[in-house]
Amino acid sequence: MSYIEFRNVSKTYKTGSVEVHALDNCEFFIEKGELCVIVGQSGAGKTTLLRVLSTLARPTAGSASIC
Repeated sequence: MSYIEFRNVSKTYKTGSVEVHALDNCEFFIEKGELCVIVGQSGAGKTTLLRVLSTLARPTAGSASIC
């Protein structure tokens, strides 16, 4: 079992009739002691990923856990 697990995580924000898909079926696993860097252009979903991982936001689908 990995230390951090992101399994098929999706996060959609809704504003009225507009839907923004911040994460779409994101999946990765990080082992304890492993170094990981999150990079991407503006609007790629980096902050959303961290918010889901820290439990500040719930994923629309999938699961995220830290063991």
